[in-house]
Amino acid sequence: MLFSGRSGMGKTTLMSRLAREFAYVTDESVGVTADGTVLPYRKPLSVIVGAGAKQQLPPRSLGLRDLPSTPLRLHAIVVLDRDDDAVAELEPLNMTDAIAAIAPQCSYLSELDAPLTTLLRHIESVGGPLRLRYREAEDALPLIRDLLSSPPRDAISTFERLAIVPVSATAGYARTPVLDAITLADGRLAVLRRSGDGESSVHVLDGIGPTLWRTASGATLNDLVAAAVRAHGNPADGDARSAVRATVDELRTEGLIEYWT
Repeated sequence: MLFSGRSGMGKTTLMSRLAREFAYVTDESVGVTADGTVLPYRKPLSVIVGAGAKQQLPPRSLGLRDLPSTPLRLHAIVVLDRDDDAVAELEPLNMTDAIAAIAPQCSYLSELDAPLTTLLRHIESVGGPLRLRYREAEDALPLIRDLLSSPPRDAISTFERLAIVPVSATAGYARTPVLDAITLADGRLAVLRRSGDGESSVHVLDGIGPTLWRTASGATLNDLVAAAVRAHGNPADGDARSAVRATVDELRTEGLIEYWT
């Protein structure tokens, strides 16, 4: 079971408790191959001891169990949501929220071929993402036991990868280069791009955003307005041109579209 969570979600504490009952795989990064085989990264754990000081302690000294002799396989992908007021609950998570939560925690995601596609295929292979809302590790144990003892969930299909066609426009609005782009089942568009400082970031576009992004290949503002009206109709409030201009300004601010004069 792969748990993903930002700092403060209690990953090390939860892993320490689980690994006294199950095997300790890692409390940090883990590798997953294309076929779902998990590559363990057993390492000393950073644990608070005494008066708030952290020490690096080996897994066995903490009572954590050794790995089984059989290869490890990915069974579930769970996003952690630790909340002091939460009642422990394990629930399905929509793919858009899963991308936003998991992608920033993936080391070297942008170095993969088809990064978002690779990530989502792993999530689909285990039946889709889950979210664990919990307060303390002990509260989550019954839910995790049930999930680990259940049969693998059926694979699902939730997205379509877009062909990345380089834009060579010399005038008008044009897409900036991206590493990967996918259309989700709900119509939203997820894009992974690398910024000027070398960092990668995921952007999820909805509303008229996906239409404008796809159309921006040397397009004029009139081209973008026409494409938005064809795909979505005229807005109930305001006018289409103002709505398109506002969305285009947001896309330019995010670095997803540029304007050539």
